[in-house]
Amino acid sequence: MATLAQYRDRVKEIVKDTAGRFTDAEKENFVLEAVRQYSRDRPLVRDDLITGDGTAKEFIVPGAWSLHFSTLLGLEFPIDQVPIALLDLDDDIEVVQKSQLERIQLTRLTLQLAEQARIFYTTAHTVSAIADTVPPNDFDAVCNLAGSHLATALGAFYAESTDPTIAEDIVSHGLKQTLFDAVSASLLEKYKNHVEAGQAATGEMLHGELDVSFSWGEDLIFHPRRFR
Repeated sequence: MATLAQYRDRVKEIVKDTAGRFTDAEKENFVLEAVRQYSRDRPLVRDDLITGDGTAKEFIVPGAWSLHFSTLLGLEFPIDQVPIALLDLDDDIEVVQKSQLERIQLTRLTLQLAEQARIFYTTAHTVSAIADTVPPNDFDAVCNLAGSHLATALGAFYAESTDPTIAEDIVSHGLKQTLFDAVSASLLEKYKNHVEAGQAATGEMLHGELDVSFSWGEDLIFHPRRFR
């Protein structure tokens, strides 16, 4: 597991801020900003148990649940079956908000006393002084995104430096702005390619059968029923 300091140091290697325009604390903020974006692109998937008392239909969301961010992915009941027993999210479970708090409601299932169900849900990733939840394979991608934010900020700094003492400074600042903008775009592209490649790999695992026919009942011209 990587620490916030390790992310910051990697970002400093990727984008050289030799003039020290931004502090380490500011660079850590760019890392945290990148983690928030990464969480939207590849949220952390967690699971927790809810325990019944024989009557309750509503349950408090788990402590790791992120308000206005987390979404339910699955409801397992009975738990620990092989193959896994997943109930219908559309019919069996709802997330409702009451007084700025989100609750889980079981619409058709009543858990008996001490009976448990397992919920699967998404939440945001975290990076702290001691650990992170980002998979090691995505460490460099998050650092690239943070580096993109830092490079953008450096480019903006030089673009706003409008009071040089000599004409050469104007040219120097313009070149630096262009350079950092290009670095930002390149790092952002690397991040997007990494994330999109992972999504494509996941999508390749999905398959299904598509039975298509015209609404007016006529057969397909190049793929008639007798060949299907």
